Amino acid sequence: TLPVTEMNLRFALLLLLLATATAEDLASQLKSYNITGELTISGISAGGFAAVQTHFIYSSMIKHVGVIAGGPFYCARGTTPMIGLSHAELDCMEEPMLIPTEKLYSYAKAQASAGHIDPLSNLQGSKAVLWSGLRDTVVHQGVMKHLNTMYKHFGVDTTTYFNFSSEHGWVTNFCCNSCSHLGSPYIVNCDFDYAGHILSSFYPNKWNSTRGAQHDDNFIAFDQTSFGAKAANSLGRTGYIYVPNECQVGLPCRLHVNFHGCEQNKEKLGMRYVKNTGLNQWAESNRIIILYPQTRNSMMSPENPKGCFDWWGYTGSDYCEKSGAQNVFLMKLLSRIHGGRPPAPTPPPPPPVPSPPRPPMPPTPLPPPPPPRPPTPPPPPATCQGRKPGDWCIGKKQYIVCPAGLKERCVFGTCHQTAPGAASCY
Repeated sequence: TLPVTEMNLRFALLLLLLATATAEDLASQLKSYNITGELTISGISAGGFAAVQTHFIYSSMIKHVGVIAGGPFYCARGTTPMIGLSHAELDCMEEPMLIPTEKLYSYAKAQASAGHIDPLSNLQGSKAVLWSGLRDTVVHQGVMKHLNTMYKHFGVDTTTYFNFSSEHGWVTNFCCNSCSHLGSPYIVNCDFDYAGHILSSFYPNKWNSTRGAQHDDNFIAFDQTSFGAKAANSLGRTGYIYVPNECQVGLPCRLHVNFHGCEQNKEKLGMRYVKNTGLNQWAESNRIIILYPQTRNSMMSPENPKGCFDWWGYTGSDYCEKSGAQNVFLMKLLSRIHGGRPPAPTPPPPPPVPSPPRPPMPPTPLPPPPPPRPPTPPPPPATCQGRKPGDWCIGKKQYIVCPAGLKERCVFGTCHQTAPGAASCY
């Protein structure tokens, strides 16, 4: 028999080999697919902020976005993790009046000018479907109104749902909590098919309005560490992708990315979130692949105990730039899915058709000079004589005719000539 220590060593090596084999198996399952059409994204809460960031950073690739309870680009202003978290928890969740909208516009323009994000002109003509519940006690609705204003500022076509009495959560018409309930899994049934609404809005051409059936076999778990996921960037080891039947046999398919919120990752919920977004059923009937990146919980280095995507700078001050750790990771995933190449840029909107030049206007002829005015006759001598009752003296005081034999008198006195052309009553 082997000594206990040697048995323990062999057992540990066996576990390591199994873990390595499992990682390789998972990595090999993230395949390339026949991706066509526009790349779109969505997210809830921290995932909503992440979706907005991704839209701004890669606006040449990403056309449309759905956001539930997120907020403006660079809302947290995370120059350091502590500063970012402070702004995130106060300005961007509770006190939207503190959000410096104009400064955020200036930051986005400066980042685009420096090449750290794509040109902001790509945002023009994009669609953004925004949801914020009247009863949301986690992200104040005013934060989403700031996002709506920001998107409009950059030419995005927004649709807002701000009048539903919903709490904080991904919105469905079939799962899981009541619409006004706050709690795990942060998925609420508001009798509204948000997933179907955004996907049909993003892909209106040849939309199949019959909702498909979700097949568990079409969920593929893959190893995110092959694409840069690690503890230092708070990205989980395993991610998920839902690949409809027709996409697995090589037919052309679109691609949509969904970012979960805090406390909704695999570590917290397993597959409960990815199976209950409502996206997969519509994906099945409309040939749309759904990518679900996953975070990991981290108590320190970085501090992210709830497994949120980085929207305040815990991975570094470049979290809102192309060089940000989680953004580089996402681009590697998309490149693999697209067959080893980055997603094709979205064609820019066509330039406005110029109006034909107007013919020059003929010069306007000058009007003839006016004829000379005749000389003004001198005014008649001022007097009250010969006036009718009710007439006005030149002094603007009405007079009356007195009984026969008496002088005519003004209301306020006798009408007297005081100067040529002037009279007064006294």
